Amino acid sequence: MTAFYDQTGRTWKWKKNLAQRQVDERERRQSLMDGYENSIKAVNWVEVQKCVERNIKPCIAIKRTGVSRTQYWKMRKEHEQAQRKIEK
Repeated sequence: MTAFYDQTGRTWKWKKNLAQRQVDERERRQSLMDGYENSIKAVNWVEVQKCVERNIKPCIAIKRTGVSRTQYWKMRKEHEQAQRKIEK
């Protein structure tokens, strides 16, 4: 058992298996982060190209496709340059 002050700091609270709960919470957060990193790595480039062509805001495109901000801006810049060449 572990003792600690509650949020008010006035009384001692006793918790059973606090160390094990902390370990479980750490493992849960790590597994969430692992899943998040895996989802980021899977980028749908066709969807990114569609977002670039539609001139969608970067924050929305990042959420939809998992592309990084720099990659999105690079593709958008290349698309704008290609459009300028077509216009000339």
